[in-house]
Amino acid sequence: MQTETNDILLLGLLAIALIVVIALVAHFVKKNAHLRSITQKHTKPICALLNQSSIPSLSSLTSGQRKKILAISDNDWNVWESLKTSVLKVAKEYPSTFTSFVDENFKGIRGRNSYTEVKSYSRIELKNEKLIDAMTLEELQLIDAESPSSWQKRNKIRMAAYSLRVNCAEGIESYKSIHKQKYPSDEEIVHNRKNIEELQSLFETSKRYEGWEKEQEDFCNKYRQIIKDNRPNDGRYTYQITFKKPDRYGVLLESKFKIWQGFSKSFCSHLQERQTDEYKANINKVKDFASKNRYFHNHVYDALVSIAKKIEEDYGNTLVILTNLCKRNWSKDVYDYHYDHLIDSLNESGFTWIYFSDLADYVDDGEFESIFIIDFITSNDELKSNVQLIIEHFSNSVPILGYYSLVKQYDEEELLKIKKYLKPEEPEEDDMA
Repeated sequence: MQTETNDILLLGLLAIALIVVIALVAHFVKKNAHLRSITQKHTKPICALLNQSSIPSLSSLTSGQRKKILAISDNDWNVWESLKTSVLKVAKEYPSTFTSFVDENFKGIRGRNSYTEVKSYSRIELKNEKLIDAMTLEELQLIDAESPSSWQKRNKIRMAAYSLRVNCAEGIESYKSIHKQKYPSDEEIVHNRKNIEELQSLFETSKRYEGWEKEQEDFCNKYRQIIKDNRPNDGRYTYQITFKKPDRYGVLLESKFKIWQGFSKSFCSHLQERQTDEYKANINKVKDFASKNRYFHNHVYDALVSIAKKIEEDYGNTLVILTNLCKRNWSKDVYDYHYDHLIDSLNESGFTWIYFSDLADYVDDGEFESIFIIDFITSNDELKSNVQLIIEHFSNSVPILGYYSLVKQYDEEELLKIKKYLKPEEPEEDDMA
């Protein structure tokens, strides 16, 4: 009796075990079927979830991977797919802005296994699709939370930044260098627009001065010949002028350039006791020019206009500057008297001209290739100061320069070097017989 009871209990336990096994197998089969269904419906979201380029076979999935997939409800999988569609619309409406947003906020996304690399020349729409495929549910939710107005604002900023990147590329490079910013954001670029535009302008100015000294030197050789051709008996003297030019950051760097000065007459206030009588008489002639009792004939001024014409013919649009300031404080009336015929001739020939006294108010629009400076009476200090001010003022044109003085004032060193205007030195008496 006891044996029959035990057999019955054993059979009952076996039946229960069988039922449990069957239930477990059914649950496993059902779970696998659900898992298979999910992987078939939501392939790309699962790749993003697992950070895989493709979904492993069901038998290859680790328990951790299975748990991740099954932890998400069917509703959340559907939300994921819906969010991808919604975000894709944003990406299509603002393709470049969307790319910038993703790169700034999800910096490692392109290094994920779930991101499929595309060719650099592929359409930006395709690139954005691949970015969206690699996004997690949380990242899609973050993008979807952005309002339409925020995307419009962001797109406006990006377009403004793009315009600056195109039109002020070197200004941005200078900004990056100054602020040690390798990749400034669109917002930062737009916020610092004024500074970037100023840096761009500084760069362009520095480029205009680049190599100008060599151009000026080459011109000097030709200018000397132009003077000789039109005024064969005139004097010619050359100088090295120190000036300051900006680098791309606006820092002023010292440089030097060559200039030739042509002149009709000369004098020197130094060593008068050693000058020849004929040359010393030129000092009094200067006073006669100031009192308008002496003047240059019209053919002298006509030759200067011919020089200006030759410069313009060879080098392009030429501005003539008439110097009307000097250390002797000549009045406007004196300059008007001496420049009267010259001004008429310049006007008849269609030249643009200005007085040197108006230089500070003259706006340089970058229209001149050359400047011909005509001065009535010039000391060396005045010449150097005048041309320095002129080349630093004309930073948009950065023109070549020629200088002509009707009357040149030599300094003592030059007079000693020239010698021909000095009396021969008398030999010292020999005390020995």
